[in-house]
Amino acid sequence: MAEKKSEPRCGDCGYVMPSQTATSGLRCGFNYYNSSYIMRKFQLMQHFPEVHDYNACDSWANELTGDAAA
Repeated sequence: MAEKKSEPRCGDCGYVMPSQTATSGLRCGFNYYNSSYIMRKFQLMQHFPEVHDYNACDSWANELTGDAAA
């Protein structure tokens, strides 16, 4: 039997970041992970959009690859 593939959601996206300051507890880390390692140190969590686990967008990734995973 074929496994049913679920729709991409923020809750299982490789870019999602846990955040204590977000009301949903999650923030989108797409821009964070696509920034240089040095720039990541200076970016505050409040600059990344809050998301819910049921949200989705075109930037969804199953897992981080390349420089984003570093």
